[in-house]
Amino acid sequence: MYLSYHNFPAAGCGKGNFINVASQTCLPCPEDTYNDKENQVKCIDCVQPKHTMGTGKDEESDCRLGG
Repeated sequence: MYLSYHNFPAAGCGKGNFINVASQTCLPCPEDTYNDKENQVKCIDCVQPKHTMGTGKDEESDCRLGG
């Protein structure tokens, strides 16, 4: 699928976010996911039983037990 980046800010879609292909917008990664790279179309799930505290996490270390 072709994705046009011309609608995104010059900085692109940063870490902790993902590109929603349908709306071509940059959104924060949902809870219990993270994204350690820029301009990605999906976030990475935390390995169970780990969780994040909130959204927009940008490192695997944000996935913690008891979160």
